[in-house]
Amino acid sequence: MKFNLNNMGWLATDLGQNLNGYQLMSDSHTGAVYLIDYGHGQKVVCKHDYKFQPTKNKEGNVNTSSLVSSEAHSLLYLKKNTILAVPHVISTHSSYLILNHIEQKKLNKRSELAAYDISNLHSQSHSNFGFEQNNYIAGISQNNEWNSSWVDFYATQRLAPIAKHLQNKQIIGKRFLDRIHLLCEKLDDYIPNKPKPSLLHGDLWAGNILSSSEEKLVYIDPAPYYGHFEMEIAFLLMFQTFNQDFYSIYNSFFRLDNDFYNTRVSLYQMYPQMVHAYLYDDASYLHPIHKTLEKLGF
Repeated sequence: MKFNLNNMGWLATDLGQNLNGYQLMSDSHTGAVYLIDYGHGQKVVCKHDYKFQPTKNKEGNVNTSSLVSSEAHSLLYLKKNTILAVPHVISTHSSYLILNHIEQKKLNKRSELAAYDISNLHSQSHSNFGFEQNNYIAGISQNNEWNSSWVDFYATQRLAPIAKHLQNKQIIGKRFLDRIHLLCEKLDDYIPNKPKPSLLHGDLWAGNILSSSEEKLVYIDPAPYYGHFEMEIAFLLMFQTFNQDFYSIYNSFFRLDNDFYNTRVSLYQMYPQMVHAYLYDDASYLHPIHKTLEKLGF
């Protein structure tokens, strides 16, 4: 569905103001993001999942779940259950999500601020691994069904599904898929089965952390679930999101030991590496995985 401000009378009603204009902020695999001007110089962010098509199940009920409705749920969950600053959900409408606009400002202590935010987030726990509903990372559906085993959750609800997606897209062949399955069968040799479940942002990298004019960090585009806290740290290390100040502070709350850096970090980076390979049709993201599999004898 093409974006048309003239078809958004519902938003003018929600805001109680006239809509004046808009500009495209970004357009990607997950949809488009617009900045809408309304009233007297006020702004909101509009996320549009233009690929969304309602479907009916066998009972005839309409499924209206979409990327934006999932994101709205995730933002509301984090706002209610954590100290993280997240965008305010103003309204949702079919394939649209309306959020407050974050005025950005350069902050010199991003790493330090993030260390306290993320350690507090990870201190939120649950009895199992997963989340109260499935969600998406970069447009890819994630199965968050509750699981008492972290090994089984990571193997069957993260690694195996994304590897199958890659095979279906012909980015990998049967040999690579078989190696991933062999690793999954032996995963309990390398990662803990019963670590304390921590609430994770789920898609934490520099682009999803905004420095606001209110002297705090705002965390956007979450894909939350309860998992091993090291999973999130491995993702941060993959893109060198923070400097050493982050890890010095974070380590005072959650210890990152030598086994993490020597073994588990590469295992936990496999999932985001495969996600990126899928998104960008780029097998080069899989090179580190080949090295890890060879190192472990798979």
